[in-house]
Amino acid sequence: MAATFDYLSTTDGSAHRVCTPRRSRAKESLLRCRPRLEEDPLKVTPLRRFGGSGLIHLAVMSGVLAVLCGFAPVAIGQSPSSPSQDSKRFEALSADAASARDAGHTDVALQNYQAAVHLRPDWEEGWWYLGTLLYDSDHFDEAIPPLRRFVELDPKIGAAWAFLGLCEFETGDYADSYSHLQSAKELGFS
Repeated sequence: MAATFDYLSTTDGSAHRVCTPRRSRAKESLLRCRPRLEEDPLKVTPLRRFGGSGLIHLAVMSGVLAVLCGFAPVAIGQSPSSPSQDSKRFEALSADAASARDAGHTDVALQNYQAAVHLRPDWEEGWWYLGTLLYDSDHFDEAIPPLRRFVELDPKIGAAWAFLGLCEFETGDYADSYSHLQSAKELGFS
């Protein structure tokens, strides 16, 4: 089985050599590409040819999984991201989350909010939207931790106590639900 070598351009204009097998036997192709991989590991990446948008879909899903698992993409020989890179990443994630939320793409918004609050754990707005989007999606059990984190950060918001109490009620935690709904009422939320 023969393998082809293509050059893919990146956003910064550099080109990377990519090994793509012609058939679906990726393992065999990887073994054939290994000598070239050992020559220059930073420029050769084994890929399986998925056709049209399949490769794009694979790349996007890999990125989503990496973000959800808390892995930052770091190339061999590079140092972990700097605070300025984290700040830029946070800004991009928070903007993407808000855009996805406004467009009604709840799953994408949730993924981006989760990644953003991982980068900035004291970001109140992120915890708020994470909790309320989960509540709106009837994922009451999953909404409780973000809402608890939000009320830790800003305990004077009655609506947050109400959402937390409603989620607890839906999961059968009636004692905490009653207590948190009372807190919401004391703060003027009725």
